[in-house]
Amino acid sequence: MDKIKNMLLAFKAKYDNDNFIVIPVLIVLSFLQWLSLDLSSYIGFSLDKLTIYIYAGCLTILFINLLFSFLYKKTKIVFVFSGIIVLFFSMINNMAYEFHGKPFFLSDISNIQTALNVVRSANIFTFILRPMFITFILIFLLELFLLFFINNKHEFNTKTKFISLAFSGLFLIFYYWGFGKPLIPDDPIFFSFENGISKYGYLACFIKQSIMDINSIPKPNNYDEETIINELKGQIVDNTSGDKKKTNYPDIILILNESFFDLSQVTKLNREDYLQKFYSIDNAFYGYTVVPALKGGTNMTEYEIFTGNSLAVSPNITPFNALNLENANSTIHYLKKIGYETLSIHPKTEKNYNRVNVYPQLGFDNIYFEEQLENLEYWDKRTDFATDEYLFKELINKYNSMGEKPRFLYALTMQNHATYEYVDDKNLITNNENTFGTKNHSINEYLSCIKLTDNAFYDLIEYYKNVDRDVIICMTGDHSPYIFAEFDKDKQTESIYKFFCTPLIIWSNNPDLVVKEPVAKVYGEYRINTIYLLPTIMKNAGIPTSGYQNQLLGLQEIIPSFTTYGLVFDSHGNSYETNFDDSKQTEEMPADMTSEFNKYLNTEYLNITNPTAVKEYFE
Repeated sequence: MDKIKNMLLAFKAKYDNDNFIVIPVLIVLSFLQWLSLDLSSYIGFSLDKLTIYIYAGCLTILFINLLFSFLYKKTKIVFVFSGIIVLFFSMINNMAYEFHGKPFFLSDISNIQTALNVVRSANIFTFILRPMFITFILIFLLELFLLFFINNKHEFNTKTKFISLAFSGLFLIFYYWGFGKPLIPDDPIFFSFENGISKYGYLACFIKQSIMDINSIPKPNNYDEETIINELKGQIVDNTSGDKKKTNYPDIILILNESFFDLSQVTKLNREDYLQKFYSIDNAFYGYTVVPALKGGTNMTEYEIFTGNSLAVSPNITPFNALNLENANSTIHYLKKIGYETLSIHPKTEKNYNRVNVYPQLGFDNIYFEEQLENLEYWDKRTDFATDEYLFKELINKYNSMGEKPRFLYALTMQNHATYEYVDDKNLITNNENTFGTKNHSINEYLSCIKLTDNAFYDLIEYYKNVDRDVIICMTGDHSPYIFAEFDKDKQTESIYKFFCTPLIIWSNNPDLVVKEPVAKVYGEYRINTIYLLPTIMKNAGIPTSGYQNQLLGLQEIIPSFTTYGLVFDSHGNSYETNFDDSKQTEEMPADMTSEFNKYLNTEYLNITNPTAVKEYFE
């Protein structure tokens, strides 16, 4: 060790009076910090993208460090602190991808309680010792090694620092705006930074999203609030899709099942091994629900279902935290208005995603979280995630305690939540031996969870077959599981789209109330966007719908399916991919699709920003 130390000191002494080494060192340090941040977004990371975006990312880091160096006067100390900050952000972002399925942005700070609850349930020591975290630490140690060659003799004077800062700033402006258009599109509609990170890098997307968070929902082009209000007031008429004078509307039970996904969509698994009972139920409509996010973001799916507002307008926000829902219009409020009693149940803490405040704002009368439930049951060692069997039994108990009015019940499950590293191999219910390499156990534990859901849901249906009230039960998934990356190798349009599609069943003990054929098929299956889900159920059940719900049903006939990242399907199953770089997202779509979607965007923006303007249209 002494010999190595003496060699380093001798090497350092050789350059002690050589200022020339400082500039290359600072450039290399900036690259290493950029590399750490980009590696943290490992799903999209690729050194093949050696383009202007790397230069822009490194230059951004260099500029920020030079700025603080100019203000603080100590370049070495500034780079040490920036290295620590980058190490911290790299780890946080990597964990966000693992547990939440989305990159970490400043807006996620408001959701820190949910993140801590999820991390607490994981084997955190195993996570920290994984190769990616070790890589971040090694990069940071390399930065400290390079800083070893910078001392006080290498400090630039104020004039030199100012000139360096000015030149780096000018180059930065050139890289971001010097080619006639910004590196990242200005218009965020249909643009997801989860996909954009693979092109622009995490740092650029982090900065862009932080700026956008100032205005969470962007105003559509040519938006004129007064004109839109007058148009909507002119469309307020008595709904003809149902009889408002009825009082015996069917009960509706909506189950949003955590990470409920059919992996046979994207691999050669046999779904009979884990969803046999699910697909054997009579009087049922089967299809898929197109959700707004991959691998995480349950509250995004909830928000779309309950409000009818698509997150295509801002696919990177956490709506329950980012938006003020105090006066929000929702389908829950509307159902209450026409006579329904409402109830929600979720076997996890009320603090997650601010649900303790949001659920009442959305219109739920009776609300049950983990804090209000007793004797929760778990499977094997997955002792943070109550089983679906337990939750469905509680759902029945709560259902039977409600009054004579029509009932709307919502259950959000937890059983199938990541991670999938708890159960011993010998206790797994499904076992595809050596099919998935190092991910084999995780996938088998996940499929075992799905098999438990399969059994529990079948028993739930069996119970409601004998109920003497008309009941509609709908179950779908909130998003795909994080392990979907195992099957996302080819990056083809069809396979990526299918990762947004979770299994959907709509069943009723009254065959006349079952959804028939609501929309055109996409890739051979019925696929319903979450914003269309409740209006579709209500229309087919003879429940009157609001003006906004009628608008959604009309849009569904023209655009039966679309994703938050900009893949749009027409009624014939044809697809259109939007053009992000020119910020003209709908130019490739036919005129009628573009027109209807723009009308919807205008109505949605009014609904979010001024929900009381035309209350009777929405509720």
